[in-house]
Amino acid sequence: MAAIPRGALVVFDLGFTDFAPWATLTARGAIWLTRAKKNLKYEVVQVLVHTSAVRDRIVWIGEDATRQQVRLIEVQAHGTIYRYLTNALDLAQLPTAQAVALYPQRWRVEDAFAIVKRLLGLAYFYCGAENAIEMQMWATWLLYAVLIDLTDAVAEALARPFADLSPAMVYRSLYF
Repeated sequence: MAAIPRGALVVFDLGFTDFAPWATLTARGAIWLTRAKKNLKYEVVQVLVHTSAVRDRIVWIGEDATRQQVRLIEVQAHGTIYRYLTNALDLAQLPTAQAVALYPQRWRVEDAFAIVKRLLGLAYFYCGAENAIEMQMWATWLLYAVLIDLTDAVAEALARPFADLSPAMVYRSLYF
């Protein structure tokens, strides 16, 4: 927690529902976003947005020392209601659409590690010497950066969103 700077944005997975760290992050000036469980208990304070597909409200959650005001964003998409919580109470600071689009991006980190580990071979070190490990790490992450830039260029050339392309397939097509 001490390493998270003021103004940072932290995105938590749905499984992390401990109100105390959220209160600590809020006190430190960090912004957080997470999914809300279906059985979340809350009290509505103010309605910010209310349409057939989106409800954005300021609510109270928690009890005693962990009681805090947060935004509860509910979005209906494809017949499912997705619930998000954030301590960014101001819509200008974190607009509803941006919060909803931001949450799935947390998996980009996992995707990056999966590509680097499996596709680019960083699952094993080829030598035990510190210098060799550092060189392998730098070379692999540099190759990853080039691969992502290349994938972005291919997406742009095809007029497709980056998310529609697979960096793994771009990497495998380099042979051809």
